[in-house]
Amino acid sequence: MKANRREFLKYLGSLAGLFGLSKNVSISYAKTIKKIISGDIKILIISGQACSGCFFSATYSDSPFFDDLILMYKNIFHITLAANQGKSCLDMLNKLINEGNYILTVEGSIPEIEEYCKVGNKFYRELFLEVVTNAKFLVNMGTCASFGGIPAAQGNPTKAISIPKFLEKHSIKIPYINVPGCPVKADSILATWLYIATFDKLPPINNQINAPKMFYDSFIHNKCERFRYFVQDIYAKKVGDKYRCLLALGCKGPITYGDCSYRKWNCGKNYCISAGTPCIGCFHPEFPFEEQFYTSPKTVLKGLKI
Repeated sequence: MKANRREFLKYLGSLAGLFGLSKNVSISYAKTIKKIISGDIKILIISGQACSGCFFSATYSDSPFFDDLILMYKNIFHITLAANQGKSCLDMLNKLINEGNYILTVEGSIPEIEEYCKVGNKFYRELFLEVVTNAKFLVNMGTCASFGGIPAAQGNPTKAISIPKFLEKHSIKIPYINVPGCPVKADSILATWLYIATFDKLPPINNQINAPKMFYDSFIHNKCERFRYFVQDIYAKKVGDKYRCLLALGCKGPITYGDCSYRKWNCGKNYCISAGTPCIGCFHPEFPFEEQFYTSPKTVLKGLKI
């Protein structure tokens, strides 16, 4: 999507508005993007145990900002995005690591067993330790990086863990923030990048999950269009039931911080509950949970005062 200057600034203003900032900040954001283009600000993205869904979710955004990011691939490293491959791609990665002072963005969990997951000629654990050492900030993109996600689900052979757990285990100190989602929402990650790059600090955080307050401040349940049915104890008996609360089908909305109920997916078109299915809690630290989806509300009921 190509945008003229007016449309571009309007979009940047909307990203500023997500953090409760004045639309005038769009000028500062535009200057930030100029610095990314010049290489004064670098965003380094690496991917470990992941499906790349979070990164593609961002690229499928209707955002004019991301189109510009794609054109800046020389300053943004991601295996899938990079135009060059093989040794040339790894040489570029090593150059960025040596230069340091970048915003490191990590997609995917990290294996505790070293022989799993390799990037080029290095095990991912080894690569991560290198890139995090020279980073200025760390953004955990998606639920796998933030909390372990599907790669860290019960029974996984790699002993996958989240990036925060890995940092703690190795006593690594770096300012970091989680931007969970399976996949992450495009505006959430783009707005977080811009805020950090512009103000040289992390945005206000929900300390419960160490995620941006603006996107993860309240439970999905609290602003759900079916909340009135929950209050009246009117519950759905099967997926697709209209005018009923989906709690009895295992909806995780009451325990999951997120903005899906008022900032919907696909450019504001829809989200799980509006489509008639329970929230599966893909922003939640325990996702994908031990019980099967759509069958038991026991995890949810533990967190509710009824």
